[in-house]
Amino acid sequence: MFFGKSVFTFTKRLNNHAYRINYINQLTMKKKVLILSVIVELSVGAVIAQTSSTPDGNFESWTTYTYDSPQNFVGNSNLKAFADTVPFNEVKTTDAYHGTYAIKLTTVITPRVNNGIGNDTIQGYFVNTNPNGNGGPSSWHNGFAYNQKPTGIRGYYKSAVVSPDNALILVFFYKGGSVIGQYIFPITGSQSAYTLFSYTFSPALTQNPDSVIMGAVSSDFRTSTINRNGSMLQLDSVSFIGAATPTQFDGDFETWQTTTIKTPDNWVLSNGRIGGHNGNIITPGMSQTTDAVTGNYAIELTTFLDSTNNGHGGPNHAVARAGAISTGYYPNNCNVNCQEQGGEPFTKQIDTLAFYYKYVPSGSDSGQVSLNFKKNSTSINYNQTNLIASANYQYKEIPFNVGQVPDSVIIDIHSSTWSDTLTSFEIASTYNTYCYSNWSSINDIHCKW
Repeated sequence: MFFGKSVFTFTKRLNNHAYRINYINQLTMKKKVLILSVIVELSVGAVIAQTSSTPDGNFESWTTYTYDSPQNFVGNSNLKAFADTVPFNEVKTTDAYHGTYAIKLTTVITPRVNNGIGNDTIQGYFVNTNPNGNGGPSSWHNGFAYNQKPTGIRGYYKSAVVSPDNALILVFFYKGGSVIGQYIFPITGSQSAYTLFSYTFSPALTQNPDSVIMGAVSSDFRTSTINRNGSMLQLDSVSFIGAATPTQFDGDFETWQTTTIKTPDNWVLSNGRIGGHNGNIITPGMSQTTDAVTGNYAIELTTFLDSTNNGHGGPNHAVARAGAISTGYYPNNCNVNCQEQGGEPFTKQIDTLAFYYKYVPSGSDSGQVSLNFKKNSTSINYNQTNLIASANYQYKEIPFNVGQVPDSVIIDIHSSTWSDTLTSFEIASTYNTYCYSNWSSINDIHCKW
């Protein structure tokens, strides 16, 4: 229904400098750390000077984004909005009914990125859990600890909900992991001044819960065809009726937490920002690190726990996802004919990709580095190397002979092999890559892709 995530970090320097990719993921139980220092080492035949648009391979150039979300509400729409390169749509506003702040949610409908088919609907929402995948409330968990039986919920709102859309207020009570009360209240139409809402929980709770999940969304996620661009819901002074509100819920929205996102310039993050096969939010596992071979920064990549229904609409099940970054991307909704697109200009038939790396896998897993050479938008050669465990930096070369002169190359880096989806591979992995000119043996060489 709402999301998913993955993260990678990279650094680069042009000309007589370095490409660097660093990846670390930390999850519960099992870890895997992969630090890859990749060097593009040009042979004598590559000394011919070329002008090329090189991504930030030394990972020294980053862009920082920040957004606010209500304290203790771990789920919100901002990462999805960020991945689709639209403005954050769950925001803090000073247009408050009481106190200093209120929360504003807005639906954004935008053409799918990367030549995807149709539009992508990003409903503005916040919720005190992480509703992974497409599962409904029965598959959600955590929330706030709560053992009382309120009779309803009230608060104040402004709205600009475009017909036939509905904004929604959500309250779900749980006991022992099962839903014992599910309440969804629609809000329609426009209210330019704060207006009281007061809803009764019907049917009433028959037993005391042990937890509650609360949230709101600017459009009706149950029927996406009625969602409309610009539908807006603004809330303040929200509380339960007939019982205390959970202590973790600041219904006046006065307490907020700031999230900072740092992305390596000119790289495609797995499932996010510039590209991503599924067009989901940025995946966990990408961060900037100072554990670098050269320069100040490297990129951290993470193999992380996710869920899937294999695209068949069945129940979700847990899977491990490799953290990844790339200079290419897959179009959204390309079905079975997905061909990796993008890449950087490259016209050397024979060359060597060299790198240093660290890798501490979970079990028998391995990292992957691959080169996809293309000509006239068609793949003409594919070179893939697995990275085995190495607690310290290790130097490795990947020589290649494309067989003909390409016009571009796509670099893909993964913290796990693509087929390793078992949750036993839930890990932490770090890549540190860089590209440099070998000044000791060749003069005036610069890195180019």
